[in-house]
Amino acid sequence: MKYAYKDKEKTQLVQAENAEQGVVYYCENIDCPARVHIRALDSTKISAYFANYEKFPHSKNCPYKSSYIDIKKYQTKDFDLNLFFKRLFSPEIKSNSKNIINEKSSSNTMVQNTVPLPYSLLKLYKYLLNSPFDDIFCERKISDILVDLRSEHIYTKVIAGEKLLQAKLVYKNLQDKILTFRYPISEKRKNNNRC
Repeated sequence: MKYAYKDKEKTQLVQAENAEQGVVYYCENIDCPARVHIRALDSTKISAYFANYEKFPHSKNCPYKSSYIDIKKYQTKDFDLNLFFKRLFSPEIKSNSKNIINEKSSSNTMVQNTVPLPYSLLKLYKYLLNSPFDDIFCERKISDILVDLRSEHIYTKVIAGEKLLQAKLVYKNLQDKILTFRYPISEKRKNNNRC
């Protein structure tokens, strides 16, 4: 978790890099009672993140329950987001390896990456969730790719285009192949202004 609330009322967000050691913070999900603290603040190996106190765990359906990944260990320079979405929606397009992105370099050869890429939908979701909201990923702002708690003030009416959406499943009918989701994930957040 890269963001947390400073106060119990959940009105002031703080980014992990700006948090203070020894201070109790609150989960970014407004419905979650978890209390969190900063980890790896001074680390040179991994990015700072919030972890919950064992006595104050995340709620059962909290999207931040197990969302942390270290974004420093991923190489995204050669990642092709458009190809990723194309593969996601076209199962007949497959890659030979998790570490190969079918992206043509200037010499028309395959690009072989020696460091991991966020190759699965879950890893990409966690990567974006743990990245600063205004960062650029594949020439697009994170807020233009991931629609989550941080961007609900942007997407108040319509969400269009290829985006990853953090939503809550509220109805499932497998016989008629119907899934209904609620966004934002919290009813309490509908009229909240975020700082």
